[in-house]
Amino acid sequence: MCPEFSGPPHEAPKGCLPWFRAPGRRSLEEQVVFGHWAALGLWRQDGVTGLDTGCAWGRALTAIRLDDGAVFQVPAVER
Repeated sequence: MCPEFSGPPHEAPKGCLPWFRAPGRRSLEEQVVFGHWAALGLWRQDGVTGLDTGCAWGRALTAIRLDDGAVFQVPAVER
């Protein structure tokens, strides 16, 4: 993991992995939902959901309904 890197995973320096891809990360039956990684965008894989889709940067605001996993998005409003 490289906490100083904030770009998308495919641009990470060699040896840097997102926390959710770390070897030995324990997968639980519970869903893990996180934000604050706008460069990643909407991410859903192996029980992990990243919701930051860059609303502050003019993209979209994203929410997830936890009961069924439905994703909802609205475009950012320019101010």
